[in-house]
Amino acid sequence: MTKHEDDTTPNPLATGVKDDMPRVLLMRHAQTHANSQGFFLGRRDEGVTALGEEQSRRAVEGLVSWHPDRIICSPLKRCRMMIAEPAARELDVELCVDERLIEFDFGPIEGMTFGDVIEHDLPFPWGPRAATWPPAQGGESFDDFLARIREASEELECLEGRTAVIVHGGVIRGFLANWLAMGPDEVNHLIVRNVDSFVFRTRPGFAELESYGIHPEDLGNY
Repeated sequence: MTKHEDDTTPNPLATGVKDDMPRVLLMRHAQTHANSQGFFLGRRDEGVTALGEEQSRRAVEGLVSWHPDRIICSPLKRCRMMIAEPAARELDVELCVDERLIEFDFGPIEGMTFGDVIEHDLPFPWGPRAATWPPAQGGESFDDFLARIREASEELECLEGRTAVIVHGGVIRGFLANWLAMGPDEVNHLIVRNVDSFVFRTRPGFAELESYGIHPEDLGNY
């Protein structure tokens, strides 16, 4: 018997093994004006920069090469109008807008920089300033944020085939916190670049990070 003729079952968790497990791809939207200037951007529905327009085109091309069976997205236009809708049209697949996937609600610090938060001695959703968050002026607790992402993630785990999810940096961190059991301080130190993707293998009650930091041009290889 040659080494190619043995009946050894490959490790299903090994990198590079081809299998029929469902996949969930999480992609961040393209660069916004707030992103380019370092401002906190949550629920405000702003557009993208000139670079963001080019990134969005690349993102659509990458999604088409990944061949998802469906696309799910945040209701905000930087996810929905710039990437999810044109990709769904090109692929002729179902598009679902999920309100639970909207970005974190930064309340009164929306539009500020972290320097502004420190200068004005304001509370912050995680880290040493989290004890007084959310403030009376509004905002979302990190526990409430994770709860809505957890609800969405449990539904994603039950889908067959390939699902592309076009969302925000904070929402991707929320998925990572839920699926990889990471705390808020740890997960919020992760860099999630515009239009990069994370791919998970999933089944009910299970999600495994297969690849991360994938550029749109490389999605056809996954």
